[in-house]
Amino acid sequence: GLRNPFRDSFDRATGDLWIGDVGQGQREEIDFQPASSDGGENYGWRLREGLIQTPTVGGAKPAGNVDPVYDYDRNNDPLGGSVVTGGYVYRGPDPTLQGKYFFLDSRNSAGTADDNYWTFDPANPFGTVANIDSQLTPNVGSAQFPVSFGEDAVGNLYITYIASGEVYRINTDAFQPGDFNGDASVDGLDLDIWEAGFGMTGVTRTSGDADADGDVDGADFLVWQQNLGWSALNPATPASASVPEPATSALLAIAAIAACRWRRVTTRDIR
Repeated sequence: GLRNPFRDSFDRATGDLWIGDVGQGQREEIDFQPASSDGGENYGWRLREGLIQTPTVGGAKPAGNVDPVYDYDRNNDPLGGSVVTGGYVYRGPDPTLQGKYFFLDSRNSAGTADDNYWTFDPANPFGTVANIDSQLTPNVGSAQFPVSFGEDAVGNLYITYIASGEVYRINTDAFQPGDFNGDASVDGLDLDIWEAGFGMTGVTRTSGDADADGDVDGADFLVWQQNLGWSALNPATPASASVPEPATSALLAIAAIAACRWRRVTTRDIR
């Protein structure tokens, strides 16, 4: 039921399988197999190309046909192309991208002008698909003819370019508050960073500044504490485990901050 599957991947959070399938002459498609499947899906080829009958040789949907979750026309820029490359559901450190499916189309090897990059929400692919070409400008090199996505241990995405022989990482600038080391989880390792940076000024997130005010203090610990247990694989539910305690000097600062906040709330209530 697949014509020419080009790159597939498993969603590391759900186990679902995503497949990019190159069409014959009219449509490119993204196919999906849930983790609960026993396998054996019939995706329709060669009777079907995307959501249409395959030109000249197509027909009605076969028994048990599984339609693609998304397909596109080869002549519909900026949402068109001719060689779909399957990608990944994002599970990296950027909370604003969680759960989005990344894929691309490398129309030919002439250069990036003919390459298209997209994302969509798996819950509504046709309603959310977005072209992100303008957001993927390489900082060095030429980035010609993308052929594959990759994923590292913490969920960052990479793109391999065959014409230029280069590999690029998709860098983002958003992180879950409290994730100081950018490893897509808020845990004890981040507490270590906060403790090491406590009292520092003129610093950023990587030193333990969770609220972006340029210093590392008790307020940053409270942000970390509120987000403890978050991970890209389980973004909705923080851990119920006991919270590690910071050093004594830091605890005193946190207590002072908490007291100030309580007094402000009480004053507003009285008024």
